[in-house]
Amino acid sequence: MSDAQGASAPAEATPDSQTEQPASPVQSEKDWKVEHEKAVAASRKWEERAKANNDARKELDELKKKGMTDIERATAEAHAAGVAEAMKTVGARLVDAEVRAAAAGRQVDLDALLEGLDRSKFITDDGEVDSKAIAKWVERVAPLQAGAAPLDLGQGARPGTDTAPDMNDRLRNDLFGRSRR
Repeated sequence: MSDAQGASAPAEATPDSQTEQPASPVQSEKDWKVEHEKAVAASRKWEERAKANNDARKELDELKKKGMTDIERATAEAHAAGVAEAMKTVGARLVDAEVRAAAAGRQVDLDALLEGLDRSKFITDDGEVDSKAIAKWVERVAPLQAGAAPLDLGQGARPGTDTAPDMNDRLRNDLFGRSRR
C-alpha cells in the first residue's frame, strides 16, 4: 500500500530542480552578424531559384510555341499584343502616379513635368513600373530644396502659443467669424 501511495503522490521538488541556471550572456545573445549572413545566403539561394524558374518558364513557352498550329500561334500572338497594348495604357497611368508621388513636396509644375515624359523609359520588360528609376529621375529634374519648409497640415504642436483653440472654436470662427473666448 505504501508503494501505491508513493507512486501516485507527486514527487517533491527540490530547490535545485525548481531554479534553473540562467544561460550565460554569451550563449543567450545571438550573433547578429552570423544571422545576417545566413539570411543573405538564404535570400541569394531563393533569388537563384526564382531566376532558374523564370528561365524554365521561358523555355517551356518556347516549346509550347513550337508545338502550336498556325491558328493557335496567331491567336497567342494576338492575345500577347492585346496584353502589351493594355499594359502600355495602364503602365503609363502607373508611371504618372509614381511621378506624382515621388515629386510630392517639391517645387515643380507636375503637369509640365508629365507633358513631355517618355513613360516607356520607366516600364520594365515585364510591364512593371520601375519606382527606383522614377525616384532618381525626379531627384535629378526637381531636387528637394534644403531650406524648403514642409507642408503645414495644421496638425501637431505649435511653438509659441499658450493655448491652442480646439477644433470647435476653429469651426465656429471659420463659419461665423466668432469665438467663445
